[in-house]
Amino acid sequence: MKYKEAFRIAKQIRWELSEFCARCEIAGSIRREKPQVNDIEIVAIPKVNRCFELKDYLYHQGRYTILKGSFPGRYMRLQRNANDTFIDLFFCTESTWWMIFLIRTGNADFSKFMVTRAKRMGYRVEGGKLYDKKGIPVEIITEATIFNILLFPWLPPWKRNLNYRGYQDISKEDPVAWMLRYHGSKHESSKK
Repeated sequence: MKYKEAFRIAKQIRWELSEFCARCEIAGSIRREKPQVNDIEIVAIPKVNRCFELKDYLYHQGRYTILKGSFPGRYMRLQRNANDTFIDLFFCTESTWWMIFLIRTGNADFSKFMVTRAKRMGYRVEGGKLYDKKGIPVEIITEATIFNILLFPWLPPWKRNLNYRGYQDISKEDPVAWMLRYHGSKHESSKK
């Protein structure tokens, strides 16, 4: 489906789920602003005191057909009955939010590159967390924190549509030169 239609539906789903979640955001190709979207990806932190209501909403309200996964769990694939839209719903916690959100924003090559880069630098990505060389979870307070730790220039989501080789090429460049070339000296008014 086209980006505008997918974004409209994703915003509605996010709004519906937000009552049961401490945090709920749109990820995937919609966050990357791809012109064509295959499915909707949502990352959410359920409210502990609303889990039963969320489960009831997902299972018994007739809005969704559950195709894969279950709640509570880390992942569910749903089909929205109103318009046959497929939704990938990823559940996480405060401590796993930023890593899961980064990976689920993608694209797949970007996510693979960042996880591989972490491994090559002595880090480990497991269960939605980044662990240092001693096996201690790293505190991540923003998405940019991950980029900084991995010594990789921050990319806005709409710039994360390269292939794996493109990310390798960026990682070899001088960070200042890269920032000037890709971001320019002014804030971009057009994201595409």
